[in-house]
Amino acid sequence: MKRLGDLLRKIVSRKEEKGEYSAGYWPVKVRNKLLEVIPEYGSFLEVGCGEGLFLSDLRKNKSNLSLTGVDLWEEILNKAKARFSNDPGVTLVLGKGEKLPFSDNTFDTVAAVNLLINIKDKAVADNIVSELLRVTKLNGKILFDLRNKRSPFLKVQYGLAKFYDTEIKVPLVTYKAEDFDGILGYNERKVYTCGFPKGKYAPILVIEAVKKQ
Repeated sequence: MKRLGDLLRKIVSRKEEKGEYSAGYWPVKVRNKLLEVIPEYGSFLEVGCGEGLFLSDLRKNKSNLSLTGVDLWEEILNKAKARFSNDPGVTLVLGKGEKLPFSDNTFDTVAAVNLLINIKDKAVADNIVSELLRVTKLNGKILFDLRNKRSPFLKVQYGLAKFYDTEIKVPLVTYKAEDFDGILGYNERKVYTCGFPKGKYAPILVIEAVKKQ
């Protein structure tokens, strides 16, 4: 079964990302959608940056951004450090998403990319979203993605994942967009969808909020 999981990951990953733990079809879908809505300028923080795959996308496509990444998994963060070893424009920090090592109102844009999919404890997920808000400047953007709890496709896929991909080290979790309305409060919120079918049952939800208070 491990071989099947490895094969599937290779098939659906970008050529240049094959073998990376954070690679895959859905992660790329999320990253592409976020590239559409992230500003061209300012300071950007990615929470749960992993090997730096999305930071690398941003370096290529949004070269005027000042980039920072934080991750609690030291082994995978070291891969990101190796990726950007010759790039002083990217700062990488060891830290937890639920207790970010940054002051209030530090970044223009803050994103958690393919992170909440792995957070089974809703209280921890709430803390992470609260921290995204805390370190974002007033009128800045908060971005995060969810795997849609209403998606019938994901119910089947996640139910079978443990049988075909033994490399998965974390839980696979689904949420609804409104699950985080209590945390986002009166901050402006938009929901984008990715994948088939579109709309209410789309497999991926991308949340964009603007910090207004």
